[in-house]
Amino acid sequence: MPPGDSNRRLLIPAAVALAVSGAVYGLTQVVSLDINTSLFGQSATDTFPLKSWLATGVLALAAFQLYSALWIYGRLPWRKPAWLGTVHRVSGYSAIFLSLPIAYHCMFAYGFRDFDRRTVVHSLAGCFFYGAFAAKVIVVRSRRLPGWALPVAGGTMLTLVVVLWYSAALWYFNGFDSPGLTPSVSAARSTYPSYPTTGGRPSATAAGVVPIAYQGLAIAPASIKVKAGTTLRWTNLDATLHNVVITSGPAKFSSPAFNKGGTYKATFTRPGVYHYLCTYHPATMKGAITVVR
Repeated sequence: MPPGDSNRRLLIPAAVALAVSGAVYGLTQVVSLDINTSLFGQSATDTFPLKSWLATGVLALAAFQLYSALWIYGRLPWRKPAWLGTVHRVSGYSAIFLSLPIAYHCMFAYGFRDFDRRTVVHSLAGCFFYGAFAAKVIVVRSRRLPGWALPVAGGTMLTLVVVLWYSAALWYFNGFDSPGLTPSVSAARSTYPSYPTTGGRPSATAAGVVPIAYQGLAIAPASIKVKAGTTLRWTNLDATLHNVVITSGPAKFSSPAFNKGGTYKATFTRPGVYHYLCTYHPATMKGAITVVR
């Protein structure tokens, strides 16, 4: 076949990749998001470790895909065993299968997010991941494409897996920080000198409605002491979404996401210490509520 014909045939997997990626993005725009969407019985911040370890499994399988592909195509000095091709295919489909719970939760809990560099990179890579997989399947099954098409397709898949892991799993394992994509806590404190911490003495307040500000990707006050029966009101002063997710304490609950100017109220009747955060910006937005009788 003339080289020009095989090169033109590359338009088919490229078009499929764009179509699938566009469909995934379109779905993120029409689904009803729910931050409390369950993943294996967990929701909100409890899903972070689950998704991070699943993603790490996908990364390990992708690394094996690269290793076994090099072996299959004679790039390693060992003789290729008969079972290697089957194991290679099984590991590839296993990686896709393992990614599905992660994709499901991201789709219905968060959608396409563009609040900062990390979420933009992660969302774009997530949309392209399944498009790249569809294109690779076509490339693998076609014998009329240039020889370099398959390693490019495989390399694209591996790159997307690494980017997705770096911008999410590493972000969780590294204290909600993906270097180069998110500001660290120290950087946030440098950017926002008034960044509060949960340490120190909490301020006592009377029963009633107590205001809490979300501003500058920080919580003010971040640590507070109130009487049982007090209602707290969070107000978003930033041009991005925030939420309130109680991660530990006598009760756990999550608020809907609310944008600039939005508020959320909750009444605390059970004494104890409640720790909470904004799951959109957990590195810099953590708070504690001490409820006393």
